Amino acid sequence: MEELRFNFRDVFRSARYAFSAKKIANHFFGLAAAYLIHEVLVYLSLTTAGIDQVSAFWKQYGLRPVSPLAMGDWPVLTQVAIGISPLVLFVCFFVSSAMVSKITLEQLKGNPFYSIGDAKTFIAKRWVSVFGTLIGFVLIFILLMLVPVTVGLLGKIPVVGQFITMLTAILLPLAFIVGLLALYQILSLFISLFFAPSVVAVADSDSFETIYQIYSMIWNRPWRIVIYEELLLLTKLISTSIWAIFCLIGTTLVLLPIRLLIPADMAQIMGQADVLTGGLVSKISDLGLFSSWEYVFETTDLESMPLKIAGFFMALTILAIFGLVLAYLLSIASVGNTIIYTVLRYQINGENVLEEEDIAPMETTDADLSDEKISDQTDANQTDMDQAGSGQDETGQSETASADQSANTED
Repeated sequence: MEELRFNFRDVFRSARYAFSAKKIANHFFGLAAAYLIHEVLVYLSLTTAGIDQVSAFWKQYGLRPVSPLAMGDWPVLTQVAIGISPLVLFVCFFVSSAMVSKITLEQLKGNPFYSIGDAKTFIAKRWVSVFGTLIGFVLIFILLMLVPVTVGLLGKIPVVGQFITMLTAILLPLAFIVGLLALYQILSLFISLFFAPSVVAVADSDSFETIYQIYSMIWNRPWRIVIYEELLLLTKLISTSIWAIFCLIGTTLVLLPIRLLIPADMAQIMGQADVLTGGLVSKISDLGLFSSWEYVFETTDLESMPLKIAGFFMALTILAIFGLVLAYLLSIASVGNTIIYTVLRYQINGENVLEEEDIAPMETTDADLSDEKISDQTDANQTDMDQAGSGQDETGQSETASADQSANTED
């Protein structure tokens, strides 16, 4: 079992625990699933508007995912597809985050062999709790807001509406409390976006218990949540930046010999990749490492099919590298929130979720499990049963003899 100090210093361990193949792979697959769903929905929606729209979108964005904030003037169905992409990403992230949190918990308990398959089995049982927590906070908020909404609707009734408003004004102190509770629900919903997957993974809880745990965290340790999350944000920025720089330099070192040996072909390959990624390669070149490379952004004269295929795979590789960087960032978030919840739970009620209750095993000996011992015990039980049956027979015979003797006496 890993030894935690149960204070702010444990937050900085998130970067180390998150740098794991299983955890990064979990989030990478989640990002890949969200990306594929996004691309399929967008291009399917474009096909309904005509091949010209597909061609125009491909020339502008290629394989690059499009943000809803910069979707441009595209068909309505395409805008809807782009608009729901963040929701798809959110769902994939929550599922992956719960799996990573469970893997982290088992690692902290001293079980490094907890696999991705085991995490999938866990999330298959508890995915309702993860999303049910958010839905629960929303429903509670709606129930609280039904009170002022009902008063407002009653106030619109002609003639009697003003009298109803006058009577409800007496309950303004109660309405003030309802408003505070509604604000508390908004805050709880915001905090649950960070901690819901971690709480479900650590506590193995349902939606109601998860809601209670989040309430307890906010009520008992509000400022520590803020401080720990700021420390986690700092850890994300530093660690992810270092990882991104390593990935960038590693890619440069691999491509540099090829660039020196076949500069013209490499320039065309990178130019093709730039078009397919919607200009990501040219943005990377602005960082300085590729500033001396000559890119060919006009690929109309690129007639070599091998170079086109190489450019396509180069584009996929660049997108995958971006995915790995983002996956590590999300892995730090999942691991960090798991550690923060573990620390806060210990601080609130002194419960160390990393310690499991020891169940005393039954003491047995080899003699107890031997065939002779079992046979002797069986024979002894059979003898006791035979003796009990004989006793009952003797008792029955005695009672019969007594009855016959009594009958003879009466005669």
